[in-house]
Amino acid sequence: PHKVQALRVKITADPFAGTGARFRRLARQDEKKRNWHLALARWEAAVTAEEVLQEDPANGESRELVNAAYYAEGTRLQRQNKNVAAMKSLSRVDSGYQDTAERVEELQDLLKNQQAEMHYIAGVTFFLNEDLDNAIQEWERVLKMDPGHTQASKDLEIAKALQAKLSQIR
Repeated sequence: PHKVQALRVKITADPFAGTGARFRRLARQDEKKRNWHLALARWEAAVTAEEVLQEDPANGESRELVNAAYYAEGTRLQRQNKNVAAMKSLSRVDSGYQDTAERVEELQDLLKNQQAEMHYIAGVTFFLNEDLDNAIQEWERVLKMDPGHTQASKDLEIAKALQAKLSQIR
């Protein structure tokens, strides 16, 4: 119980403190910047949280502290637009913790849209390289992910029409 209390104080003082190798990496970065106090707080919080969870994985108070740490890290990463890393951190938080479920859903939508845009650009690249089959495949993927992607829909229509004309010529 006193370890949990000590960790609660550290997380309250430094909302980005938490568990795991990622937090130790942050501590090392703080150390390199000669921010010794923050580095020590991060390191001690990481070690303490790991010890508490190893001793008692069902401890509700320690689970709350771990949720707080990963939630803080995930929201910080989300603000920095590091969405994949934010998703990894927030996926370690219980879905009922604060607005975690909403944040995860928001990130999933954002990542899905980013992935759809990557497929759209790949389709454009294939089209410019006169590879209509792959361009069509990419734009169909886009429309499965994002049915409202109007440019992919238009480009798909153009590519299919061009492909039909080419097959008539051959």
